Amino acid sequence: MSGSRLFREQIDIGNLVCFEARVGETCMFIAADRDLGGAAYSAIHRIRSLLDRFCQSHPCFATTFDPYMELDREWPKEIQQMIRASRAASIGPMAGAAGCLAEYVAKALLPDTREVIIDHDGVYYFAVENARTLSLPWSPPDGKRIGLQILAETTPLS
Repeated sequence: MSGSRLFREQIDIGNLVCFEARVGETCMFIAADRDLGGAAYSAIHRIRSLLDRFCQSHPCFATTFDPYMELDREWPKEIQQMIRASRAASIGPMAGAAGCLAEYVAKALLPDTREVIIDHDGVYYFAVENARTLSLPWSPPDGKRIGLQILAETTPLS
């Protein structure tokens, strides 16, 4: 089953337009008021470039499985956010990369759409005006699923 079809089947996207945006290893399935694939591509490229540059100058950031203890307030806010999450969860900062990228892209798209839903490798980001239901496998062998309702007032939600 293709990723975009699975995305549409897992999430109640209503009248939103579903599209895919890819840059390198990053592939996001996105639902918005209209196809914003070009804007999504640009946003993914920007955040990946920022992350790649940071990892080149701070190689340990990309490889450690432990919380990253160094933090400079001059670093990009996305890097600072990943470091704070790393510390809170006692994991390496790259464990939060998918969520960071999804949130960055969603925020870049929101000026041009009322609603956006992103699936980035199973990490979801919701900013919606209407309640949506996320259908998740409960017991894969027998096909049972569980529905998780995302209420508009609880978003943005990642």
